[in-house]
Amino acid sequence: SILWPEIWYEGLEEASRLYFGEHNITAMFERLQPLHESTKGPTTHNEIAFEQNVGRDLDEAWSWASRYKSSNKLQHLNKAWDLYYQVFRRIDKHLPTISRLD
Repeated sequence: SILWPEIWYEGLEEASRLYFGEHNITAMFERLQPLHESTKGPTTHNEIAFEQNVGRDLDEAWSWASRYKSSNKLQHLNKAWDLYYQVFRRIDKHLPTISRLD
């Protein structure tokens, strides 16, 4: 099975391309929302570790992104992407060391 860090790494990479490359905010949200929904309620050791490592930042990033939906203020998306980028870098740093066995 695909591990949460891999799911998020690929998802953030694609959402970033949609937002920064294509300026398609709607598609960015369509990519991010399922990520947030599918990685709630960790059950395995790896999922719990992922949640402890980046869960708070992902929740805060989603909160900022959601604020954009009601405010249309790009500063809210910028704050979200500052956090998403931090998570992406942490995942990128640790992805090669993550074990598939759980």
